[in-house]
Amino acid sequence: MLLFRINTYSNNANISYGIDVIDKERTVRQYANLSDNAEEIKKLVILCNSLDIEECHIDDIVEDFLTDFKTY
Repeated sequence: MLLFRINTYSNNANISYGIDVIDKERTVRQYANLSDNAEEIKKLVILCNSLDIEECHIDDIVEDFLTDFKTY
């Protein structure tokens, strides 16, 4: 089962958040700079961790988040 966790990136005064995808204690995917809203990413991570997501669907989930569900 995959584990999703929040990652944080900072560039000077800007902070953005993304997700790391962990499989058997190894990072298999990283998505950086998805949002500057930590709560948004936290909700995505909680949702992903509550489901049994296969690795082949992660890109679609991230794309849907960015295009359909992201609040501005």
